[in-house]
Amino acid sequence: MKKKAIEKIPYLGLKKTSRKKEVKYIGVTAVKIVGHEKHLFLEVYRNHKGSKDTPAVRIVLTKKDFGTYWPEREEWTRQKVKTDSYYGGLIWAERSDTWRAEKENVLQSTEDLERIKKFCK
Repeated sequence: MKKKAIEKIPYLGLKKTSRKKEVKYIGVTAVKIVGHEKHLFLEVYRNHKGSKDTPAVRIVLTKKDFGTYWPEREEWTRQKVKTDSYYGGLIWAERSDTWRAEKENVLQSTEDLERIKKFCK
């Protein structure tokens, strides 16, 4: 994975925040070509007006590799999205039960979900 090239790609940005009070994070996706290879970008934004430009975390996948980029720390890790299999902990949020995590973490649109399904099949 070409990390330096990925870092130079502008953030996708959050078009609008959610009015639902329980929503804390919104995911945005895009498929981009980096170094002749398709990459799926998943950027997770805080649901605040001031957080529409820079994501809390940028997760990038290829068919064979993945990386997690933390913009605030300018650091790459290989953390998986879920911190554990029992409590629904996500790397960008506090640990919560699965039902609550589902309400607090949403995608910006149905197209984002379709992109994920198509890329990961």
